[in-house]
Amino acid sequence: MFEYLQETTVTSLWCMCLASIGAFLFGFDNGWWGTIQGVEPFLRDYGTCQTINGIETCNISTSQRSAGSSVQSGGIMVGSLLALYVNNRLGRKMALVVTGVISIVGILLEVTSGIGSPARFSQFVVGKSIASIAMGLAANIVPIYLSETSSSAARGSAINMYQNVQIIGFVLAAGVVYASTKRDDSASYFIPLGIQFAAPTAMIVLTPLLPESPRWLAWKGRSEEAIKSAERLFGTPTNGFDATSYVGQIEISIEADRLNPQSSSWRDLCRGPDLRRLLIAVGVQCFLQAQGSSYIINYMVRFLNDTGVTNIFPCIMGLNCTYYAGILTGHFLPDRYGRRPVLIWSSAWCGVFMLLIASVVTAVSPSTSQSSAASLAILFLWQLASGVMSPLIWIVCTEAAPTRNREKVLSIALFVSFGVSLLIASVSPYIQDPGFGNMGSRIGFIWGSFSIIAATWSFFMVPETKGKSLEQLDHLYDNNVPTREFGKYKFADERENGLAGAIEEAALGIGQIRRWQGTPFPLPLERGPLWESTHPWFSTMPLSTALAALPTRQESHALVEAFCQHLNWMCGCLHCPTLRRLHNEFWILQEQGQPQDGIFLSLLFAVLSNAAFLLDDQQMKSAALDPEWLQRSAKTWFDCSFATFFRCDGLARPSLLACQAMVTLNYAFHLSGNTRIHGAMPSINIGMARAINLHLLGSSHSGSTEEIIQREMGRRVWWHLVEVEWNFTPYHRYSSVAPNHFNTALPDIIDEGEYSTDSLSFLLATCRSARVLYDLYGSLEPNQNPSYDAVLAASDQLDKICHSFHVKPQQPVESPSATSTSSYMRAVLEMTLAYRYYVIHRAYFVKSLSEVAFQKSHAACVKAAETILSLADKGLPSAFYRLWNVTLWLVSAGIVLSLDLVKAASDKRIPLDVLMRRKRLAGLVDVLRTLADQSGIGARGAKLIEHLCTMERELSAGRSSSIRITRDDILGLVNLRKRNISIGSQGQTSENWDPSVEDTATTSRPAQYPTGDRATDIEFNEAALLPSWGHADLSLPQPFFDLFGAVEENQFLDFFAGVLPEL
Repeated sequence: MFEYLQETTVTSLWCMCLASIGAFLFGFDNGWWGTIQGVEPFLRDYGTCQTINGIETCNISTSQRSAGSSVQSGGIMVGSLLALYVNNRLGRKMALVVTGVISIVGILLEVTSGIGSPARFSQFVVGKSIASIAMGLAANIVPIYLSETSSSAARGSAINMYQNVQIIGFVLAAGVVYASTKRDDSASYFIPLGIQFAAPTAMIVLTPLLPESPRWLAWKGRSEEAIKSAERLFGTPTNGFDATSYVGQIEISIEADRLNPQSSSWRDLCRGPDLRRLLIAVGVQCFLQAQGSSYIINYMVRFLNDTGVTNIFPCIMGLNCTYYAGILTGHFLPDRYGRRPVLIWSSAWCGVFMLLIASVVTAVSPSTSQSSAASLAILFLWQLASGVMSPLIWIVCTEAAPTRNREKVLSIALFVSFGVSLLIASVSPYIQDPGFGNMGSRIGFIWGSFSIIAATWSFFMVPETKGKSLEQLDHLYDNNVPTREFGKYKFADERENGLAGAIEEAALGIGQIRRWQGTPFPLPLERGPLWESTHPWFSTMPLSTALAALPTRQESHALVEAFCQHLNWMCGCLHCPTLRRLHNEFWILQEQGQPQDGIFLSLLFAVLSNAAFLLDDQQMKSAALDPEWLQRSAKTWFDCSFATFFRCDGLARPSLLACQAMVTLNYAFHLSGNTRIHGAMPSINIGMARAINLHLLGSSHSGSTEEIIQREMGRRVWWHLVEVEWNFTPYHRYSSVAPNHFNTALPDIIDEGEYSTDSLSFLLATCRSARVLYDLYGSLEPNQNPSYDAVLAASDQLDKICHSFHVKPQQPVESPSATSTSSYMRAVLEMTLAYRYYVIHRAYFVKSLSEVAFQKSHAACVKAAETILSLADKGLPSAFYRLWNVTLWLVSAGIVLSLDLVKAASDKRIPLDVLMRRKRLAGLVDVLRTLADQSGIGARGAKLIEHLCTMERELSAGRSSSIRITRDDILGLVNLRKRNISIGSQGQTSENWDPSVEDTATTSRPAQYPTGDRATDIEFNEAALLPSWGHADLSLPQPFFDLFGAVEENQFLDFFAGVLPEL
């Protein structure tokens, strides 16, 4: 329940408690007026009395009741307008003090109005007006201060606490009035009026002890004070909070607002999507008041009198407690059932209950005890429904407000809302009082009718925003998505299965531990194509040939054990106890003369092949295995595994074993040197995805093993795909998810021979470095960074791996040939290792720019960037630049080096190699601009690097930089919005895609794809390799976040905070 307190400091918690005094002030001031109108001494002193049948009856006039209610709404409106000036001019702390002072002045006038004879109602109204101005200030200042002084984890709880304290003040006010009614003198109303002094007095006395908002200090240019305040609010000896980076991020946002005023103009609110959002925000606020909320608060006593209720004050206490129960219920219903249905149904029930009350009062006149009881019971239900709706109104209003104009929309909505409240408070007495409208409790027909109108309006106007981020809502509104389609709209990163999003991200270079938990995989579930219909040129071997290639049971057992002990972490998704059990069952049948043909045989061959390729000499020796025999057998076992998989129709009949075999086989392919199946790999990967679809998670489909095994398999499959298949073997990563198959560039430069010993060593080095990254990041949450000690330990491990394989780059030659293949692969694989260093240290790159303790990370990131660019400078063939992650590496290296130069220039120091760096970065910009990269990462990266280089040259020359890179500029340059990409022919969607049509949108590629036999090469048709059930509209996220280890926008912007001197 209090998990958020783990990230909340004592100072922040103190701010939450003291600032909520303002909420209590609002709630108490809002609660006593509606009940004090039933206190006899108050009515006697401020109203007029008349004696009828010997009974003296006192009351205040209709105009007095209207004035007393309406000035509160008017004062709140004035306070809301003043809050903008007071907040910005004086700061949050002083604004709270000013609020307290104004409140005390108003309360003092209220109290003193009753001293002497006669009591002065006009003075009372003036005092209530001034106190209401303080209420309006508190309603605007306190939530802002709470949100700016609370941690991200505690922010929602702080705002909820504000509303709860406000309601507690409201209920307590009614209770105090009720308790004081036992007195028959002026003290019966002086007591609740005097208690009002407590809240503002506490605000004035205690607020100076609070820290100022870091955001306001940064907005005022007081950066040093902002850093001290942030450290006081959020820093602890153990959480490693970086106040400098935190304030720098705030300054980026502030600078963006200052330099781009046109993006948040008042004019935008009157047109386009912002007008629709403004109407929703204003509409829900106005309908809340029009449904009777404002009326019940101000005139509950009169309403109960008109319904015939006699024992009023206990009923008021019960109604207020019921309203509070409804609010508590309303805190979780919208997140569970959605905003739209809860809003519609709560409005509808409010309408039904209010219409029933009015009908009962109309039908039974004069009222009886039974009719009064019935009306009161229905009013309790109305209070419950109204309480459920109350917090939801603020949720809908906040989510409807656009990011760029949020403050303006909320201010307008609040102002208009209290304007409606002012209108209702002013006219209601005249509608219901005798001598005017004389409707009495039949006024409920008006509020009930508005509730029905509100429910209808909500059905057509209010979209479902549950589960959508603010940025996603901006996208939906900007694209004019219909109201009733909001809830059905699916973004790629919020698909029903987190694993789907993780696989898509893996294909684009996102290597963080993210979204692999989830349920169903969103690919269709129908059968896939037969292998023969897609690749008729591949002939499978007979079962007898495969069985003849098997080693003995003892040798097979030794290899399986060695695989489970040394290789399973990087070669697949196998659950070792299950693998051992199936292995024993297979050999029992084999020795009984009942040979088993099936997917497990394919899996067994794949395991044997991987073990033969990857075990080192020491591991072979410990398992008593002959290295020469393994070397001869490795490729044979791979061929047997591949052939068995398709002989058993593994793609068309995927299973849990098929998934395991596919992952293991897929990895072995890269070590086998078998280039004849390059053309098959797109279908293989799609087949693997289909196997995952049906058999990955037990929550959707019952598999052949326990659910815990399936979940473990899911974790391993995901890690394998991210950090082995698509990231460690760069030429292959795009084959299964994008229309442009970048792996088609590979046959231009790769010969059909096996990898050289050196290339294989590099490949093993990159694969073994996977375990280093896995140990560093595998147990962390998406937004969590490893400790610096863990980073240094991982860096040392990577050093040992590189040194053990004697990493010495060789210079590639000008043109590709069979003899240069090894050099090219060595260069790309060394780029991979350099990028690994960067991935390990990137979380501390920015900190290293300001703190000496992290200088090793700075040096490691710069060295990795220089290594990547130096290898690129030596002349890689153009085909390599068509590979996604090579482009990714180049962009990340360019940004790291250019940021380092900007920081050096701002510190008035010039690196010795500045001229060489400038020249290298200029060449990199030219290269990136010429890349045929469908994602646009090269072009956007080039633009950002060019901006940084221009800034560096101007700063080095002693001038103020003409480049102003703001928050919006950075996000705009990298274009972080997601795009819908449909796999298939250009201009066609997945629904009408014809697999027989050549994909003309594909970038240039070889006309033929090499198979195992040059004489039998067939024309390569990429579209034909993609079966229709493998297609889906994929929203492919841009990988810029991952360059900096970020998983959200603010973390990405943190990378620039403190680096760019203009921010």
